[in-house]
Amino acid sequence: MSPAARDLSQVQELVTALREAETPADLGSLLETALSELGIDHFLFASHVDFGRPPPGTVALGNYPKEWVARARERGDWRKDPILAACEKTSAGFTWDELEKLVPLSPQQKNFVELGKKFGLGDGFSVPNHVPGELIGSSHFAVRPGKHMAECDIPMLQTIATFGYEAARHLFRDVERPEILDAPLTDRQRDCVLLSAKGKSDATIAQLLGLRPKTVNEYMEGAKRRYCVATRQQLIVRALYSSQITFGEVLH
Repeated sequence: MSPAARDLSQVQELVTALREAETPADLGSLLETALSELGIDHFLFASHVDFGRPPPGTVALGNYPKEWVARARERGDWRKDPILAACEKTSAGFTWDELEKLVPLSPQQKNFVELGKKFGLGDGFSVPNHVPGELIGSSHFAVRPGKHMAECDIPMLQTIATFGYEAARHLFRDVERPEILDAPLTDRQRDCVLLSAKGKSDATIAQLLGLRPKTVNEYMEGAKRRYCVATRQQLIVRALYSSQITFGEVLH
């Protein structure tokens, strides 16, 4: 078998596996394995929505750095992301060093890209995934800073984006709420959530931590956005569920 035929066979096997994935977790595992063989460190398949209130059918799948996801969610930084803006301006995949050919970058957007590198997102490649009448989406692949994304792998990434996102779209279409990527709390957020779980008021928490009540409220609101919840009760449950705080700490 020629190298070209062998490569085509491998692509077909991967496409078949992606189509047969039964759950988002299965699909994510397949994608992570296939992409790691291409030297890709991080990927994200996502609808362009506010994940604080995601509508039905929202796609959210990937292994982007947790702290980057948490920061973007808490501060609403995704609204500044020029990569998402570029995905809405083209139908073809593009490398991140081509961004300025697609959208004019403001100083704030340039800083956003540079900040991403500090969180582990170096060179990247993105592919728009648009279906008429549905949520706009896109697929993103990145390597760690200092690594180089091989140009010869771009066609394969385009294929994975096309078939992988389509598989994700079908899996998430009937899910009422998408899986939320893990977003650990900051140390101060955790302190405030724990004391709130103990029944302390913002004024008391502020006194115990040497903060202002307004600052305590800001920490709590930021933590709610990280977990995409509306109330403090939901926040405490999510923090317990993800082991950010424990029942032992709350009760003692």
